[in-house]
Amino acid sequence: MAWYESFFDESYFAEYAGFITPERTARDLAAVAAYLELEPGARILDLCCGHGRHAIELALRGYRVCGQDLSEVFLERTRREAEERGAKVEWARGDMRRIVPPPPFDAVISMFTAFGYLENDQEERSVLREVYRVLRPGGRFLIDVVNRDFLMAQFGQRDWRERADGVRVLYERELDALTGVNHERQIWIDPDGQAIQHEIHVRLFCASELRLMLESAGLEVEAAYGGYEGEPLTRTSHRIVIVARRPAGTPS
Repeated sequence: MAWYESFFDESYFAEYAGFITPERTARDLAAVAAYLELEPGARILDLCCGHGRHAIELALRGYRVCGQDLSEVFLERTRREAEERGAKVEWARGDMRRIVPPPPFDAVISMFTAFGYLENDQEERSVLREVYRVLRPGGRFLIDVVNRDFLMAQFGQRDWRERADGVRVLYERELDALTGVNHERQIWIDPDGQAIQHEIHVRLFCASELRLMLESAGLEVEAAYGGYEGEPLTRTSHRIVIVARRPAGTPS
């Protein structure tokens, strides 16, 4: 079983709660609408939508939204929240290598480093080819990942933190220089001393690598940013946010 098939469960929220605030979500979506030049009622796919924080908010803003994720735990949680908030979203369970909802889409988004999980470059490229397939000609793709150049400047093989719930988390990392995969082991130690171990294996990208992968899938890179406030992309940017486009006039 691949690590990502079991990692994304209820325990994820305890670890990442501090990073997924409503304020961050609102900031992200304001930029998404601007970067993608979304028209009212645009049809959007949130690929690897997680627990739906972006998909639900986009639906509440009047867009026609589909959300796809592999985690049934996340999908069940987001279905409940969408119903409670009156958000109409089409949910689908599936691996990112095969997009389930029928095309075409005006836009596809992949956010919060939801790319780079697969076993090799060929598999990662197959995701981008799927994105190309489901976009309408002229449709746009926004991808957001952590910037490898930024991360390497402060890379630590071992550190730890204490969460608000009293759990201490030890992080051990090893970067494979040939593949660019960051192998991270997280050891969660609860206040009673019980320990749980999680492993994460995520391919890190620099902007030039990501651009070449997008172009090899037939997508044209239109813009690149260092975040969600229009900041320029540099080697010290924390994020890489790229907007690419399926060329107009390509056969559907």
